[in-house]
Amino acid sequence: MLAEHQARGIIKTGMSRAWNKDFEYDNFGTKRVVEKVAELLAGKVNGATLSVEEVEEKMKNGSVLMNAISAITNSKYGLKVADIVKKPELTEILIRERVEKIREERNAGEWKPDLEIEKVLDKIFKMIPVNR
Repeated sequence: MLAEHQARGIIKTGMSRAWNKDFEYDNFGTKRVVEKVAELLAGKVNGATLSVEEVEEKMKNGSVLMNAISAITNSKYGLKVADIVKKPELTEILIRERVEKIREERNAGEWKPDLEIEKVLDKIFKMIPVNR
């Protein structure tokens, strides 16, 4: 689909980003995402558990991180990830800590993109002309 949009001129070549697995995996990794979803799940279902190991095992079948988590929580508790936490909210929770570090780095004039989304944003920022 991306190639088609580029061929039609809807999206310029080099102006898009396809995540390797999914946004959450590429930016935060399995451990951080699973730990946060497990914490939120435990708040909804008393005694509920979700482990990195079971998610990684599910991902061996080719599932991306969020689909693997959703399949497991749906199978075990009848809840998909969206029933536990919406993706935008999860992203906000996961990125909150990094945003504070970005503020500190930027204020010191030392911001170095760390997360994949930061690298994409940095590329975009460098394309925008600065009016001074």
